Amino acid sequence: GPSRCPATRRCRGRSRTDGPEYRTGWAGCPPASPGRRWCRTLGWRCRRFGVRGFLHWGYNYWQLRGQRKFCDPFTELAAGSWPGWAYGDCFLVYPGTDGPIDSIRWEIFAESFQDYALLQTLGVEPGDSMLEVFEDFNRFPKNIEWLRAARRDLLRKAK
Repeated sequence: GPSRCPATRRCRGRSRTDGPEYRTGWAGCPPASPGRRWCRTLGWRCRRFGVRGFLHWGYNYWQLRGQRKFCDPFTELAAGSWPGWAYGDCFLVYPGTDGPIDSIRWEIFAESFQDYALLQTLGVEPGDSMLEVFEDFNRFPKNIEWLRAARRDLLRKAK
């Protein structure tokens, strides 16, 4: 039946590269891989290209792929689909007795959207020269030093 989630309804039928209005996809941020850079700069790219929403497909997908059978995400990191799915891409949080437990991937994702909020608050518009280094959604600075320097510049503007 129809989804009750407005973001899902808006994104249904779109690929993760359709847009720029809405993006669907995954955070793809394994702590030791190039995907981490993709995730860490997601907020910057969303600001640059005017993305109004991002639907992550696997916030808490703790099931075996394509089944309703739950698995233990602490020991089964790819929903039984390795190597097709990267370890940890199925979820951003782990189950906890008092609610979800954050993952490193979730923290990186959150930092990225904190940067988005900072860019927005400081009035950095999508066409701003600071964001021109983002040529398209898949071509962007992958050097952590660039990110650190750009963030320092933003924080100086905030003072």
